Amino acid sequence: MIKSELEFDYFRIYTECDIVPSDATDYEFSHEFLLGDLANYIKLYKNNDKFYIKIFSRIFEIEQRSFNKADVINNLKNIQNDFFIYPKKDQNSTDYRYLYALFANTSKPLESDFNDTLNIASYMLRNSHTLDKTSQNHLITKSIEMLVDVRGFYSDCYFFDQRIRIMMVYCLLIYYILRTKDYIKQLAVYNGLEDIIKIRKDLLEYDVRYFYKNPILQSRHELYAIYELMAKNYHIIHLYEEMKTQTKDIAKIAEIELSEKKANQYKNLKTMINWIVILVTIMGALPAIDSAINIYNKFFR
Repeated sequence: MIKSELEFDYFRIYTECDIVPSDATDYEFSHEFLLGDLANYIKLYKNNDKFYIKIFSRIFEIEQRSFNKADVINNLKNIQNDFFIYPKKDQNSTDYRYLYALFANTSKPLESDFNDTLNIASYMLRNSHTLDKTSQNHLITKSIEMLVDVRGFYSDCYFFDQRIRIMMVYCLLIYYILRTKDYIKQLAVYNGLEDIIKIRKDLLEYDVRYFYKNPILQSRHELYAIYELMAKNYHIIHLYEEMKTQTKDIAKIAEIELSEKKANQYKNLKTMINWIVILVTIMGALPAIDSAINIYNKFFR
């Protein structure tokens, strides 16, 4: 269990880490709550005060800080400046480079100390006091409570291993989103039907083997519900279905372009053949024309 005198633990999740440091060691951890063979492609490493979650080739760097509530309330700006990195006002709000997991060390503080806890979560996630608890972003079970927002989530889960599981589930969701966006970028710059065939083949394998609407075993009720809440707030299914529709539409466009290209090639070939026939006809007629000229010269000159 996390130390009881620390009321809040904050985890900054950097989604664009290049490598796992050479001195980071494997963190023995059971993640058999995942469907299929996803567990084979998710690794966890630890290095000093940082964790690294590697999902396929993407690496999530997770750094932990701990503060008590008084520190947060009295030194909010200093803590934000030191640890939190928010998108600039002119940046896209769906910039997923830095995300945050906030954990309280006391059970159900949203019930016992609602205003302070909600304000802390709101300022840490949004840098404002606008976060509210609604049926869309809120989950409560027998053991934990959770709020989800576009920049991360808040929970009162205080068992460390369960925190790791929740962050792993969250990182998998973000991986799904970022990989879907990668496919969309590839589709935007495709270069002909061959590119589309390659993208569609890769996408079909990914879709069949690795993408799940909910990648958590239903028997793991709490984690399953947590992923459902996160996925609903991040609209991953809608984004993924849009990407698949876009892939089909672009494939149709590429097929039409190919058909038009073949039709033009056929038209050009047909024109060329017609000219060859004309030339052959002319060449075949040349001996007859030559004989006629000879006869004319013999009898009429």
